[in-house]
Amino acid sequence: MFGYARPVGTNMEWHVRAFVDGTLESELEPPRNTIRHLLKPAYFSDFLLAQLLSRHRIPFTNGLSQFAQHASRGAR
Repeated sequence: MFGYARPVGTNMEWHVRAFVDGTLESELEPPRNTIRHLLKPAYFSDFLLAQLLSRHRIPFTNGLSQFAQHASRGAR
């Protein structure tokens, strides 16, 4: 597994995780250096990941349902 995080504006961070089975997961959450990070839930943002993959012509299968597999396993 590996992950990537980047700021989105001043109020959110975008995290993308890749798992050994090829599944990708994407979420938006408050920045790590704020108290809101501990208090607010993360929001799945697979649509951002799908847009990025499409924009760069990177093929992916099963659309967002593939990305959501790990959410049902309790990954955050």
